[in-house]
Amino acid sequence: MSARPLVIALLVIILMGTFSYGLYHLGMLDSFLSESSEVSNINENSGPVVRNPVSDLVLPLSSSKDMEEVASNGTLEVASAPVNESYDDENSQSEHHTAVKKVASIAVTETLQKKSKEKPRDIPQTVSSKVLSGNVTPKKSVVSKVKYETLSHFKQICSNNSLTVKMSLSGSSKKITWFNLNDPKKLVVDIHGHWKNYAKSIYRLKGCSVQKIILGEQPDRMRIVFYLNKKGLPAKIKPEIKKVSNLLEIKINL
Repeated sequence: MSARPLVIALLVIILMGTFSYGLYHLGMLDSFLSESSEVSNINENSGPVVRNPVSDLVLPLSSSKDMEEVASNGTLEVASAPVNESYDDENSQSEHHTAVKKVASIAVTETLQKKSKEKPRDIPQTVSSKVLSGNVTPKKSVVSKVKYETLSHFKQICSNNSLTVKMSLSGSSKKITWFNLNDPKKLVVDIHGHWKNYAKSIYRLKGCSVQKIILGEQPDRMRIVFYLNKKGLPAKIKPEIKKVSNLLEIKINL
């Protein structure tokens, strides 16, 4: 096989390439190339899905016809009228809300001022004015001091048939009462009034018909209890009580 046809083909290709390059360089192919690019753009945009940059897109568009016109032109134009209307609606709503809040705050302040100026109805005028001004002084509780009388120098004299006790009092007794108790046998004598005992509280007796004597302070009396240990005593024993100035004598016959 001879190489002459191959060489001729290569020379033809080289000549056509140089010829087309020269035409392109001189601008003879610009019209042909621009028509082919427009046809390609129309074919790309004629499909059901339009893929365009959405950075400047504002939804919703005015109508479907506008969308088709934008797609056919290959560019997207933003409708200014709907956007401005939405901004105006938002501004008007915000201004309406602020105006309502201002009116509500003014109404609340006015009601509070009216309530503060009104005087209490249930409380009398004299009492309310004192309470509101803070001039009410609490009443001090008056505690009356109790004066206590004293009992001292308690002396007892015991024999086979009787017991005599003598004591000195700082003041006179209001009244003296007595009563009997059984199991064990006791005689109780109450000196009414407010008393403090400066003598002993318990006196134990030996070789006497009275076993012991107990003195106890109570809020409104001084109580003296005689414990009797002699058999055959009557159910009720009445003491003999004598008051001479500040001396008190109690005698029990056994």
